[in-house]
Amino acid sequence: MTAVLAADALLSVLAGMGLLILRRSLSTADLLPWLKSCLRFGALVLAVFYVLRPASWMWEATFVDRILLVAAAMAPVAILLISEAALRRHAPAGLKWIAFIGTVLTVFGAALAPRSLTPEYLWVLLVFQLLILLACAVFLWSESTQAEASDRKLIRTFAVLVFLSLPLIAFESAVLRDRGGLHLSALVLLIGVWLLYGRALWINAPARMMRWSGALLVLALIAGMAVSFGHPGIGVLQSAVPVFATLIVASLIALDLARAAGRLEDELLAILTSPKDALTRPMLLETLAGQGVATVPDDFMAEADIPLLQARMRCDPVWTSATTDASSDADDALSDVARRLGASHLVALGTAPLDLIGLNLGPSETNARLTPLLAAVARRFADGGVRG
Repeated sequence: MTAVLAADALLSVLAGMGLLILRRSLSTADLLPWLKSCLRFGALVLAVFYVLRPASWMWEATFVDRILLVAAAMAPVAILLISEAALRRHAPAGLKWIAFIGTVLTVFGAALAPRSLTPEYLWVLLVFQLLILLACAVFLWSESTQAEASDRKLIRTFAVLVFLSLPLIAFESAVLRDRGGLHLSALVLLIGVWLLYGRALWINAPARMMRWSGALLVLALIAGMAVSFGHPGIGVLQSAVPVFATLIVASLIALDLARAAGRLEDELLAILTSPKDALTRPMLLETLAGQGVATVPDDFMAEADIPLLQARMRCDPVWTSATTDASSDADDALSDVARRLGASHLVALGTAPLDLIGLNLGPSETNARLTPLLAAVARRFADGGVRG
């Protein structure tokens, strides 16, 4: 095995690991069931593809090649499902039919086409992948205007990443198929997973995350130069890219462990178990400071049906964009407030008068246990009154 092939194999496996970490976190995410299913399916298909790809490069095994081609054929529809989940709306019917029919045909081709037709099949598959990915990039960008302000930049970032992946995928398929080289589309996908998983950190503390990502890049370049200096036949890029991908996966694991440890949950539990007279607004705002907490300004509520919102928040003091009821007028109004505030969650600390705060939480902070804890804290404030 050459050094380039080993680096490329490691990069591909790391991309698959990042997707599996994301998929694991989605099992307990506070999302609508159909959104969760779409994201988990898409992450699984792409993870299988990237994990199995090195096996196809290293061993002449027809069975492995067939499985890899099936996963590659399903990748466009997986990206489409992830795009729909990110926007929380369905793609145009024509695009969905083209993706469905094309996926069925290419999957059958991957499983049944004679090996003598493999070159022709690969070109057909490449064209199908590029067309669907281009359509997904346009869909994400054009529909992002309807998303909450907190999500809009992130969705457009993903649209740009999908668009940038097009020339990479074309180059890799046309040039790297029979030659050595790094498949950088795996790195682009891994960065996308990192952006999604650390969504709240990128939005709430962009300067800190930029410094952190810059530090990772510098460490990767230093490691790449060290390897290249010790082994003149290995380029700096070939060494630095796998190191950078390894550091990103390590960051994902750290975020996942922090999420599993339930740090925010522990802080909310501490509020619930603290003496009643210690509950003050400054205390709560300080506790939630890292989650982009903000008070909803009065002018945001000027045109809202306050009695309707009071009744809605009295019934359930936590509103989240992930589980909103699109058929409810109250949820529509709260969605508009959240969009203007740039929040993923709204919490009512009281309903007489209506007292709302907004939070910006991402996949690395949220799970199915967090919303009930936020609701319990809100009810305790409402029962005892908010001091300070």
